[in-house]
Parts: sequence; structure tokens; C-alpha cells
Amino acid sequence: MKKAFEHRFNRRSFIKYSLRLSVLASVGVGYAGRNDLTTEYVQLNFSNLPSSFKGFRIVQVSDLHASFWVGKNYLKQVVREVNKLEKDLLVITGDLITGSVNDFWKRWMPVL
Repeated sequence: MKKAFEHRFNRRSFIKYSLRLSVLASVGVGYAGRNDLTTEYVQLNFSNLPSSFKGFRIVQVSDLHASFWVGKNYLKQVVREVNKLEKDLLVITGDLITGSVNDFWKRWMPVL
């Protein structure tokens, strides 16, 4: 009589379950790090920069990826943190959204 949980574990099964586990681990790591907000301060020195730019501060926000996974609370947190910084110029680089552009304006622009 065969037991209910008896399963022959061979090379094919090992590969199949390893692949499934690695996909789940990748998704889990991506989900856990989706709201990781980091602020870095970098000072750049240029010998030929006009004196009018001395002390000029640029804030760069990159790769917001507004989507189902990155919600309004995170974007509001980003806006609060950016508003706290002393800046002369704000630039947004990288991917602003992930997914369709069609619903972006209705859903996310009131937040930003």
C-alpha cells in the first residue's frame, strides 16, 4: 500500500521544485524591498562651475515604479521626504510607473 505523502525524489523533481522555490524567493525579495526609501548625499566639485552655482542643491528621485505593488502610502512618504530637503532643483529620473499609462494620471497624480 502506498503512503499518502510518499513521493519519489529524483533529478527531475529536484530541478522542478528548485525552480519553483527560486521563483518564489525572487518574488519575496522584490516584494519585501519594494518600499525601501534611501536618501544619499553626494557633493560634486567642478573647477569650471560658475560661482552662481556654488551651494546649488539638486534632489534626484529615481525609479518610483508606481504600481499595484508600490502604493499611495509609499509615494506620499517619498513626497514628504523630498519636501523636507533643501533643494534648488528637483529631477525625477528612471521609471515613474510600472504598467499601463492609461490609469496612471487618475490614480497617481493626485498623490504626486
